[in-house]
Amino acid sequence: MTDLAKQLNNELHARPDMQLSSPARICQFLKLTGEVDADRERQIFASMCEKAGQSIPAESGRFHIAQAGPATIKWEQHTEATSYTVAVPGNSSPLFSQSAESFLPGEFSQHLQQGLLASVQIEVVPESSLAGEDGYHLAAGLFGSETIVGGWMSDRFASVWTSFHQDRQGFIRFLIIDHGISDSRLGRLIHRLVNIESYRMLALLGLPVARDVMRAANDLESDLDDVISRLAANPGTDEQEELLVTLTDIAAQAEHIAATSAYRFAASKAYGRIVKERFVEVREEIQHNAERITVFLSKRLGPAMRTCEAAELRIQTISDRISRTVRLLNTRVDIVNRKQTQEMLVSMERQARMQVQLQMAVEGFSIVAISYYGTGLLGYLLKSAQKLGVPVDVTLIQGLSLPLVAVIAWTGLRLAKRKLKKVVPKQ
Repeated sequence: MTDLAKQLNNELHARPDMQLSSPARICQFLKLTGEVDADRERQIFASMCEKAGQSIPAESGRFHIAQAGPATIKWEQHTEATSYTVAVPGNSSPLFSQSAESFLPGEFSQHLQQGLLASVQIEVVPESSLAGEDGYHLAAGLFGSETIVGGWMSDRFASVWTSFHQDRQGFIRFLIIDHGISDSRLGRLIHRLVNIESYRMLALLGLPVARDVMRAANDLESDLDDVISRLAANPGTDEQEELLVTLTDIAAQAEHIAATSAYRFAASKAYGRIVKERFVEVREEIQHNAERITVFLSKRLGPAMRTCEAAELRIQTISDRISRTVRLLNTRVDIVNRKQTQEMLVSMERQARMQVQLQMAVEGFSIVAISYYGTGLLGYLLKSAQKLGVPVDVTLIQGLSLPLVAVIAWTGLRLAKRKLKKVVPKQ
């Protein structure tokens, strides 16, 4: 099997679920990382693993699970983020009094708190430990909020409650009541819950970009409307060139905005789809007439995603309008150029006719001149003969020879023009 085939096959096992038992405490930390920061996170996690006597993540690996004392920690490298999930056995009392990451080495625990995009704290308690207390009201007392959302999940083997308010440490708290859920199923449920929160935050990264795009689009549309208004007023040639330069600047700005925001909008769409998939996978049902987590998030995440889509569509619409305006302006310029070309051709044709007429006149004058000089030369010859005693009438012979000399001159010019046409190729 080739290395590529192994790499592709390993993707099947790239996101393993942690095996968890109730009661348990779980923390998840999400950090936004580029390539450089992702490598740094890998090195820091590998250093922690070495100190704990654990194996380090493979160089090409994107996940790794290690044990640090009582804590199990899972490191995952995503496309543009790195997440850490820490789990320890819970004692069910007091709830949320101590987070799972506090069981990690102090230096690494402090590192997890830095540069966070999202953090989640989960307490899993068995139903038997509630002493008849209702999970909804327990969560309301723990979270100190009147807005508690949640319900049955995993075919009613668990119920999940949260307020989505951050505590003093910045955690979003989830309370999971175990109603007989298996360890593997609990691990999958927790994985889906932290995925919902992580990908929700990653999806929302597109919202500030969308707002910036909307503001920039307002300016571009204003400039474009001004160009179209001036174009509708039938501007002159010089103004058309100025409008074309302005349109080019607007088009460049629109393309720059589209290029710089395209990745963020595409990523937000992808993250939003993952969140929706996790909504389906947790199989949430109504309990205590409380608003479900999936409904609560859908009502708030949906508008943000639609804002991103609207911003992307708006900048694309502006680009399309610019293209149509440029085509319209180019059409006007082409019409003007054709008119100017036509006028130029008419002028050239007039000049050509004048040149032909002038050439014909010159040829006529040339024949007259040649005939004049020809008969003159003949007169000199006849006068010389007369001096020698030859009886000739110089004036009579010159007059009679004039038509012949003219014909010879005309024939000579015609032959010369024919030879010139053969020498000079046609254009």
